[in-house]
Amino acid sequence: MFSLKEREIKTGIMLLMAGGIIYFLFSLGTVLIPFLAGIILAYLLYPLLDFLRKRNISKSSSLYIISILFLVTIIAFSVLVVPVFLNELELLTKNIPEYIRTADKYIDFLNSEYRRINMPAAVKEVIDRTLKRVEEQLITFMEGITERLINSLGILFSLMIAPFITYYILVDLDKLKKGVIRYIPAGKRRLILSVSKEINSIFSGYLRGQFWVSIIVGIMSSIGLFIFQIRFYILLGFFAGIFNMIPFTGPVIGSIPAVIITLLSTPEKTISVIIMFFVIQQLESSFISPRIISGKVGLHPLVVIFSLLTGAEIMGIWGMLLAVPAAGCIKVFAELFMKNKLS
Repeated sequence: MFSLKEREIKTGIMLLMAGGIIYFLFSLGTVLIPFLAGIILAYLLYPLLDFLRKRNISKSSSLYIISILFLVTIIAFSVLVVPVFLNELELLTKNIPEYIRTADKYIDFLNSEYRRINMPAAVKEVIDRTLKRVEEQLITFMEGITERLINSLGILFSLMIAPFITYYILVDLDKLKKGVIRYIPAGKRRLILSVSKEINSIFSGYLRGQFWVSIIVGIMSSIGLFIFQIRFYILLGFFAGIFNMIPFTGPVIGSIPAVIITLLSTPEKTISVIIMFFVIQQLESSFISPRIISGKVGLHPLVVIFSLLTGAEIMGIWGMLLAVPAAGCIKVFAELFMKNKLS
């Protein structure tokens, strides 16, 4: 029987090993993306598999039905959405020089206006530097939009492996569970399975919820931009939906390209578009998310922000997407550690 001190050391070593494994996996970066996407897709599709199995449909038949539905969805998306998406991407690329010229005109206008105001030379110098920096950042952002979107398409192509990974996970899920359980000591089995169930609840509830919420936000954004007759509404709505998965900062980042393009193409509609995104986010935070996201991580906002920054540093966007549920899992282990320490 371990003493309290020995038990603490053993638990600490296990936590360090788990942290090391997680860091190693995150450090793999883009190599890991298809596998992460495959696991997330398995999380999203498992409720459907479970639903079919409960209707006395065999596992092989259930997987066949899911595969057909998934294939039909992909084909429909490829036929109806992808051509429009690529067409908008091509048009955006062609319009980048025009948007940069418009941005230059705005900067020149601001320069000429503030120079009419009588103010100290030091203040004018600060404003000059600020305007120049804003101009440089805006031009860099506009020039980088196409590159970032093309890189995103590259990632999407690499994600073509993900459905195959998902299929094998769903096929061998029961075997994987039994294989893992076999290596758990009988005395610790109930505790570990209980913790695993809680972690699974956090991940599945959060990821499934965020996925559907982001789809709804993306569709609402595209419809809103279409109503205001903003160009590239599908592309910009897709961007807003993807970034909505990131808590706090994601919705703001996701709306920036639409606001900038509106400002540079139809400036009179800019305020309307900003209000539209504000209304969508209010609906999302107060009505949509509470009803869709079933798994609550239960973290303090400061912990969430720290987790997001850490995830972004380690693995970029994917790190930000997984940071919150990962922090929730660490919380489960920390509570377990404290419970064992006090018992």
